[in-house]
Amino acid sequence: MQASENTPLFQEPIGFGVTYLFPRTKKASKTWRQNASGWTVEGFGNSKVFDSGAIAVDSPAKFFDFLDKASRKPCFLIRGQLRPGIAPDGVRRTLYAKGEAPAYFEEVPRRFVAIDADKVTVPGADVFNDPEYVADYVRGMLPAEFQDVACFVQLSSSAGMAPTGQTLSDVVSLRLWFCTEQAYSSDQLRRWAAAVNNKLGLRLVDPVLCNAIQAHYIAAPTFLDAKGAALPDILPRRCFVLDGIEDRIEALEIPAVAPRVERLPG
Repeated sequence: MQASENTPLFQEPIGFGVTYLFPRTKKASKTWRQNASGWTVEGFGNSKVFDSGAIAVDSPAKFFDFLDKASRKPCFLIRGQLRPGIAPDGVRRTLYAKGEAPAYFEEVPRRFVAIDADKVTVPGADVFNDPEYVADYVRGMLPAEFQDVACFVQLSSSAGMAPTGQTLSDVVSLRLWFCTEQAYSSDQLRRWAAAVNNKLGLRLVDPVLCNAIQAHYIAAPTFLDAKGAALPDILPRRCFVLDGIEDRIEALEIPAVAPRVERLPG
């Protein structure tokens, strides 16, 4: 399915917005293939051309609903927006013109922040039976303004899986999506991420996701048997909303000057 073949997933007043891209290769997720000895994993596609669309909704609840729908489609998301005058189909993921090729996207402040917690140790992690505990544990590692704020949780494509010859552990990867009261630019979020990581002494917040055209992979992985037939997801819930008292973050503490980036574990 391509964006050009469908109306936008939502049509609402401008508020919590994001851009979605459908690769022309039709592949925007990892694939786990079953074999006689276990599982092997195939990476994301390498499409250079995309069909694009955009949404803007008026509440965090509707934004989370969009993320849930997007997780079941062959697309990924970016913070940037299509430049005026650029047709949405057949675009490339570029911010700057190169030769005769135009710049397709531009920076725009957004009212969300995605926390890509990669390979975090969560004692007693059980992504099958208690994914809320895993997500809440990681949320608890974040600054005070994130505590008790609802977020959309996306367990990674590798959650619950171990390639042949490996075993599961308490090390998990997941993404937490939070909405914010204010809109923040990519530069502001990069400064914020560096300050948070330095304070934690851990590279918990991946600053790469703050970039305007960085892919936010949202599509759930595909599972196939040895003959290539589709299998159900091994996780009962890969995506869900972690409840909170508030539905958005009031404000992030953005440093006025970019802090020195420390070499940190994680």
